[in-house]
Amino acid sequence: MKTKFCLVLSVLLLAGCGSSAPAAKKEETKNFITKGTALLKQGNVAEAVKVFQEAIARNPRDTQAPFILAQLFMQTGNYGPAIGYFTKVTQLDPENGQAYLLLGGCYDLLGRKDMAIENVQKSVGIFQKQRDEQNFKQSVAILHTLVELQGQPKTN
Repeated sequence: MKTKFCLVLSVLLLAGCGSSAPAAKKEETKNFITKGTALLKQGNVAEAVKVFQEAIARNPRDTQAPFILAQLFMQTGNYGPAIGYFTKVTQLDPENGQAYLLLGGCYDLLGRKDMAIENVQKSVGIFQKQRDEQNFKQSVAILHTLVELQGQPKTN
């Protein structure tokens, strides 16, 4: 259990996301993100989710809203929806190492070590290619932990 908590904490610290949408769409998405974030700060998670989903509906090529939703679902233990949104981000932005790393974290928390390792390996390659030394080192450490734990029996 402690290992899973450490993995979640490690990958959430790496979170961040960009966007490749046109300027007008970016501004609209920014407004949705601001509104959704304010709702989260007020504790109104259900309304915030609706706002982020509306941002996705209005600008399906932007990665910010699905990335935020994925993190939110991951933090609340809803790994299925988190995987769906992280996958959407990786489809829109195949060079988003954080999305692959967090996707790997979700799979790990569901006990899918094979998929966890596969996605964390992708993040390692991306961070190496981008010469992102800090994220590269952290993702390599997470990958090593996953590989070591892969052969061990489950303990909860």
